[in-house]
Amino acid sequence: MPRALVAALAGFLTIGCGTAPSPDLPTAAPAQQPIQAEAADGEFRLVLKADGARHAASAAIAMTTELQYLGPRPQVQLAGSGGGLVVVSLTQLDGPLQIAGGGSDDCVKYTIAPGAPMVKPYVKNGGWDEDGPNAAFYRAFFADPLLRLPRGTWRVIAMTEFSVGDCPGPSHKLDAILELVVE
Repeated sequence: MPRALVAALAGFLTIGCGTAPSPDLPTAAPAQQPIQAEAADGEFRLVLKADGARHAASAAIAMTTELQYLGPRPQVQLAGSGGGLVVVSLTQLDGPLQIAGGGSDDCVKYTIAPGAPMVKPYVKNGGWDEDGPNAAFYRAFFADPLLRLPRGTWRVIAMTEFSVGDCPGPSHKLDAILELVVE
């Protein structure tokens, strides 16, 4: 047999043997797909995004909110809480934990334009009863800069309430809701 043919066959057999999957090896989990929820009111849309629907209990969860103006004007002035126009609340549906987002009662002006949404990463805010049964959880939760949740099914609600122009004015209220499973 010619030497070149022997080398080619040996290479083929080596490559072929190396590519067969082993039934004993675990396969990689498929990559998560981002999820989102939307709510609309007139010329405004609120979008809540998460990096996936399922998470490990120790894994960080990435979430953002996006307030969009869809109208024809080049820009619009909004008025609302100085703590931000969008707050996020988290409720453990199969457990006792609730992290209620809140804003301030002041009136601050914001400018928004079509194609330039207000995008914000999830920021922890809230309070708890130091004498409550879950105070240790809340202290640890707020001390960690990343969003990590314990096991359970969680409802995430992004909420916004604002006026167009000055406070008080015609009000817009939007809630976008997602559910996350933490395993």
